[in-house]
Amino acid sequence: MGMLRMEGVRFCRDDRQQKPQSTDVTNVLLSEATINVDEGEVRVLVGESGSGKSSLIRLLTGFAKPTAGRVELMGRDLERLRASSLRRLRRRLAVIEELPTHLDDQSAFSNVALALEIEGLSAELIRTRCAEALAMVGLGERMEIRADRLSRSERLWLALARAIARRPAVVLADEPWRDLDELGRDRFCDLLDSLAANGAACLVTTGDHHIVELAELWNWSVSELRDGHIVPFHELSPELSIVQGLNAVPAVPLSSEEPDSFAGVFSFPVPVSVHHESSVPISASVGASIGAR
Repeated sequence: MGMLRMEGVRFCRDDRQQKPQSTDVTNVLLSEATINVDEGEVRVLVGESGSGKSSLIRLLTGFAKPTAGRVELMGRDLERLRASSLRRLRRRLAVIEELPTHLDDQSAFSNVALALEIEGLSAELIRTRCAEALAMVGLGERMEIRADRLSRSERLWLALARAIARRPAVVLADEPWRDLDELGRDRFCDLLDSLAANGAACLVTTGDHHIVELAELWNWSVSELRDGHIVPFHELSPELSIVQGLNAVPAVPLSSEEPDSFAGVFSFPVPVSVHHESSVPISASVGASIGAR
């Protein structure tokens, strides 16, 4: 089943260019973009900084609308959903980012537990799931430590623990690798693969071409976001053809994404200061939607 699906999607950098007839190609981030991620599949999407990876995630979570084309989440056309239906759908979705947002004055355990409390689970089930998830990511002995005292890599593991505990149907991981060493990347891949084995559809976006090596080892699907198009495996550019036999691939310098990229993790309310309409973090918007009943 296609849990994540985009078909013929066009999306522009500048909201003023959200017109099918726009001819300014410099503003076009996605053009006739098509991708499908099935239940139990992990797909890696590689693209350089500014190529539209974060915009793609905003589209898949319903926080941006395409100029043209169709976006489906768990088989539902996002364009046709009411706001209340979209909020319910997002509760089955987890987003893990390079710099995840947590409730910094709360413990690691409480950060995971709150996401489950919002879903209405029993106290006993919450305790069990939290302890198991935190142990799986290596935070079992640090579950009482406040989130703001965790290292950058530990904060990523905390975000992954929250995803594991929630048993999501869809996982979106946006640049999750940067603060992990080789061992950490292997462990992250192992846990992500476990989520997929339990039925989750997982999409990982990255600007690091070396991740293609990991994808090959884990037998994951690989695509490239290039010139606004999502190119299938057999059409990968020469720079990404390591999976076709190259032994070395130059790493792409990593920098901030396109102007509409977001910060935060798809979880629960986190106070933020909004300075511009197009830069509202997903965590700020989703907090309200998940909290709504």
